[in-house]
Amino acid sequence: MDKNLLSAHRLLSDYSAKGKLKTLITGWAIFIGILIVTKIPSVQNVMIEFSNSVTVDWVTSSVKFLISGLGYVAVPMLIGTLMTVFKKQNFDEIRLYGTGIGFLNSKSQEEHYAAYSDVKFSYGKMRDSFWVESKAASIKSTEYGWREFAQPDILRGSIEKYGRWN
Repeated sequence: MDKNLLSAHRLLSDYSAKGKLKTLITGWAIFIGILIVTKIPSVQNVMIEFSNSVTVDWVTSSVKFLISGLGYVAVPMLIGTLMTVFKKQNFDEIRLYGTGIGFLNSKSQEEHYAAYSDVKFSYGKMRDSFWVESKAASIKSTEYGWREFAQPDILRGSIEKYGRWN
């Protein structure tokens, strides 16, 4: 087969600095908002009264956590922040050819091509996502949702047909 282009699928998710900042601001704003609201004495009283009226143990422990332990969630939030900041995206379009896959970085207009035999795929959670890795194309093992790309059904069908699955 020749290297003829079958389809091109642009990454719709924003992994740019602006996109990362938007993600971080949204996550931290929600966390801090919940933290502030649960520190208001009248809100705490309502939560305690509710937990006392319910005889389910997990409700009582959840309310205690929201009132006094929610600050501990900041540690995983900080770890997630660092992971988001340092996440690198080395392509923003997948091009499917008859003989392989091209990973295009549109900023540099550089395409890293790999034959299907040099690209490993595996399914992610409940087959709603996939992992892709290719040493030949310098792509580290990364998970993507099918819907993170334009024309996800065509992308999925083509990759499932031509790709090497683990």
